[in-house]
Amino acid sequence: MLVNDILDTQKVELGALDVHKRDSALRPVVEDVMEMMSLGAEQQSIRLTHDVTAERGFIDPRLLKQILVNLISNGIKYSRPNGSVHLSISMLNAKDLRVAVEDDGLGMTPEEVERALTPYFRVHAKDHPTIEGTGLSLLLCKSMAEAMDGRFTVSSEKGAGTRIEILFPPEPEVERVSTGAPLVAALSSAAQ
Repeated sequence: MLVNDILDTQKVELGALDVHKRDSALRPVVEDVMEMMSLGAEQQSIRLTHDVTAERGFIDPRLLKQILVNLISNGIKYSRPNGSVHLSISMLNAKDLRVAVEDDGLGMTPEEVERALTPYFRVHAKDHPTIEGTGLSLLLCKSMAEAMDGRFTVSSEKGAGTRIEILFPPEPEVERVSTGAPLVAALSSAAQ
């Protein structure tokens, strides 16, 4: 994962990140992520839960999956034994797609949140040297979310946990042109 994080970070910095947004089913993405992360959560004695009430979203499913894996992995790493990490996906105001990952782990001060969104800074590296990481995943998640036009916010309290929320806008309205007889007739009369 370290090499992939570094490569993806370089792609983001170069503006070369492939983004393929489309109307996508969300449950298969969530099911894949939960299956991938459940063993790690179990090994750390972390309760991993999810609540998905939105069925579809205008997102890149590959990027959303990568974001969720990174955020849940962080939640597991920085939670205490018997802690919890919760993923929720819902619609906000029947318009925006809200994706949130919340844990009851170590948490961060506002200053630490700001620093955590810079490359290679690991908030808890000094106090918890056994927790592995690159200091890239939070910044990478933010960059990927923004590449899909998402708004990425971090709310955290030292000692109480962290909530990361991403709001993705709906699919843009596209003006559709009818290709039926009225259009053909209009073009024919204009040509005369």
